[in-house]
Amino acid sequence: MRSVIILLGGPTGAGKSEIGRAVAEKYNATHIQMDSFYNTAREMEVAGLVNWDHPDAFNWERFRDFLTELNGEGPAFVPNYVKEPGYIKDWLEIEPQKNLVIDGLYALSDFEEKTGGVTIENGTIFSIYVDAPAQLRKQRKIKRDTQPEVGRDAETVEKYFDGSLEMEKYVTMTKENADLVVENEGDLQTALDSVYGLIDPLPNQTYKGRRLFCNQSSV
Repeated sequence: MRSVIILLGGPTGAGKSEIGRAVAEKYNATHIQMDSFYNTAREMEVAGLVNWDHPDAFNWERFRDFLTELNGEGPAFVPNYVKEPGYIKDWLEIEPQKNLVIDGLYALSDFEEKTGGVTIENGTIFSIYVDAPAQLRKQRKIKRDTQPEVGRDAETVEKYFDGSLEMEKYVTMTKENADLVVENEGDLQTALDSVYGLIDPLPNQTYKGRRLFCNQSSV
């Protein structure tokens, strides 16, 4: 049984992935990004979707299959998704029985509702909503997406960010599922200390929200 599953949700540019990498390293966890579960470019076209921040841009059926595997005794498989141009290259095997960190825009969604009845059944879940001021998030996204490996120009990234602000209402709705809201305004260590302060206590401590509890030792 996996001891701990840490969910990191929140809007674009809040710093979810950066926090996720650090948390995964500290707790010897496998780090999964929900970007792996985007629809392919062809699926987006068929569905008539153009905004990758919309909740329907995620393929919840594939995520359901992943959760079903995660709840079983064997390994689970995650798509090796290539966002540009938008296809699944192959599948990555997730080591069974290992702690997990899952980050993404909709990582705090009601999985049971989104997948038609499947949710995480094993382990203690910590749900953390990461946020930051919109202007700071825009600057982070421009810096990230203009890197050579992404290859976008700043004007295109800024236009997309501004156009996606309408989608943030869907992300904000998931904040009510959080055990902790972290304002990641620049000092990464301060944000991490808040996260560690939630996770480090014994996992059978009571937290608000949709938690599952097991009598296990602390990670």
